[in-house]
Amino acid sequence: MDDENVTQKALEKSRIYLENVIRGNTKSESRVLAGYSERSVALPQRTKAYKVALSELLDTNSGVMAHLLTNIEASVIKGAFDTLSPEKQVEMYKKMAEVHKMLTPQVTIKEEQLKDGSMKRTTWGQGSMQGNAKED
Repeated sequence: MDDENVTQKALEKSRIYLENVIRGNTKSESRVLAGYSERSVALPQRTKAYKVALSELLDTNSGVMAHLLTNIEASVIKGAFDTLSPEKQVEMYKKMAEVHKMLTPQVTIKEEQLKDGSMKRTTWGQGSMQGNAKED
C-alpha cells in the first residue's frame, strides 16, 4: 500500500476513528472523537490514511487470530482438551470455528445489466483480504 504520502497526524486520526467505530460509536461520533471537524464534509473512510490504518488493523487481527488458532489446534492434537467436559469441548470448537470464519475471506459479487445490454460486475472482498470494490 502506498503510505508514503500519508502524514503521521492523518494516520493517527484514522486509527482513533477506527477504534471508536469498533467500540460502537456512530461514524459521526467517531469522526468528532478522532479530531475531525463536526462540519467536515470529507469522510475519513475515503482518505489514504484510513486505508492504511484499516490495512494495519486487519493485518494485526489476522496475525493474532491465526496464531491463536494454531495454538488451540496444537493443544487439541496433544489431547489438552480431553479432560474437559463435552459441553466445554463443544464451546472450544465453536470458538475455533468463529476464528476460522473471521480468517476466511468473503467475496460478494453483484451483477447488473446496463441499458446498453452489457453486464456490470462489482466484486467486494471482506475478511482477511483487503476489501476494495472492483468493477469489471
